[in-house]
Amino acid sequence: MRLTRQLWISGAIIAVFSCALMTTQVFAQTVPVAQTPPMGWNDWYQYKCTISDAIVRANADALVSTGMKAAGYTYISIDDCWQGTRDAQGNIQPNSRFPDMKALADYVHSKGLKFGIYSSPGPKTCAGYEGSYGHEEQDARTYATNDVVPRRWNGSSRSSARPWPSSPASRISSMRRTPPCTRTTAP
Repeated sequence: MRLTRQLWISGAIIAVFSCALMTTQVFAQTVPVAQTPPMGWNDWYQYKCTISDAIVRANADALVSTGMKAAGYTYISIDDCWQGTRDAQGNIQPNSRFPDMKALADYVHSKGLKFGIYSSPGPKTCAGYEGSYGHEEQDARTYATNDVVPRRWNGSSRSSARPWPSSPASRISSMRRTPPCTRTTAP
């Protein structure tokens, strides 16, 4: 009797561990996790508001030719200072240093890289360029048309006294109300 009970307990323990192991394997297969954080190149600390189409292309080339892309650095991101004005329909346009944002995005993508840009929820960016205030959805459509992924949405106008809301609907609503940031250059 004692041996039967010990076998039954051992079998139950093995069954529980087997179920736990299978469950872990199922979750591991269905929940993908990036092997690295998003890595790449951002222009701000080197170029600030002198960034241009030619500089972005040169740095995309360098990311590939130096082997950084092969090491996992796959993003090219333009920070502030690419924005121009809005056209008659309210669409954001790049400034004269970026004659064709779609062509630039195509060039970056042709290198096997991802292309992203910065915008601000306020009427102006930190450097005083055109922000997305009142045009959030319209700007998102423009970025999608140009095959550009917004990589950074400036929240520097927020503080611990005014944190970003947690729900997506509240964040979009908050973005429409966020004032422009007060700094005009990076530290």
